[in-house]
Amino acid sequence: MRTSMACVLLLGLASCEQAPARKPPAEVPISEYRVEGPAPEAPPPEGKDDAGSTPPLATSGLEGKTEGSTTPATKLDAKNGFAGVQLGAAFKSFRNLKESERSGDHITYKMLRGTPSYGGIALKDVSYTFNKGKLDTIVFSVKANKDCKAMKESLERELGAPQSTSAQAQVWKGEKVGLRFAISPNSSCGGSVVSRELADAISWAGLQP
Repeated sequence: MRTSMACVLLLGLASCEQAPARKPPAEVPISEYRVEGPAPEAPPPEGKDDAGSTPPLATSGLEGKTEGSTTPATKLDAKNGFAGVQLGAAFKSFRNLKESERSGDHITYKMLRGTPSYGGIALKDVSYTFNKGKLDTIVFSVKANKDCKAMKESLERELGAPQSTSAQAQVWKGEKVGLRFAISPNSSCGGSVVSRELADAISWAGLQP
């Protein structure tokens, strides 16, 4: 009785029931201990920067430029001509030509008779320009429009990849000889073959697509 009264007076408790013993904290092996911290931030969605905006697309710096082989057209240099005719050939070795244009030392002649061909594809409107009596430029058209694709493929097989190209034209450029082949919007096609040494600078520069 005395003990019960003392509990009430000293502790102000409604009863003096003994509190349950507290269990010691569970021991965690040091190898399994982990420090909790804030959850890592999720990476921004693909294509977004840290601010949530879409970064500008990377550019290659080649917009508007033509692409092609970086190796000079060595096969074209080795041929040094077109359709069996060699650049630098003397005018006196040709027959059936008629003068069509003259500019200083450069004289252009049209072929009057005969149908030259390239890879079995018939040509037309073939003309030769001579500089001081030596052939510096050959200009030609493909006779049938349906053969334009085959002509393009034949040039690629024989000469390799062009050095530059556009939607309508391809250019092969060696150290000594250049060739430009183009297909027009009306599906006709033709080209020119130029000697860098003998032709004027404008003709060489005009090879670009």
